Amino acid sequence: MITLLTAAPCSIPTELGVGGIFAILLFREFMNVYNKVKNGNGYSKGVKVIEVPQECHDKLKAIENSTLKVEKATDGIKHDVKRTWDAHNVRDSDGNPVWYSVSTKKSVDRLNAILTTHIEKQNAILNSLNKHIKNFNGGVNNA
Repeated sequence: MITLLTAAPCSIPTELGVGGIFAILLFREFMNVYNKVKNGNGYSKGVKVIEVPQECHDKLKAIENSTLKVEKATDGIKHDVKRTWDAHNVRDSDGNPVWYSVSTKKSVDRLNAILTTHIEKQNAILNSLNKHIKNFNGGVNNA
């Protein structure tokens, strides 16, 4: 006599990986065999069929729904990665990535503006110090 399923308490998790998905597919095949035997559509009389708790069916349905959600999410991520790769794969006439050239030019321009501002401030401070030194030296010489 062949036993297809065992009547054990159901403790199926609601998140799983590739192995879990394989287990679900395997379980479905067993359920197909069970339904065929139950409906009298085949298989030998020596096959022993055991009822599966409804809780297991419900958890498997929840896992299947979660798997479909993950599949949809990975399709979205796949699309985003492709779009990002397409945007970063654009090259200029020299063969350099355009996004890199543009972002580098913006960074250099921004740093140039900051350096110019700091240099102007330093020049103003040095000119002010120079005036104070001249005034101080002029005052010492006049005394």
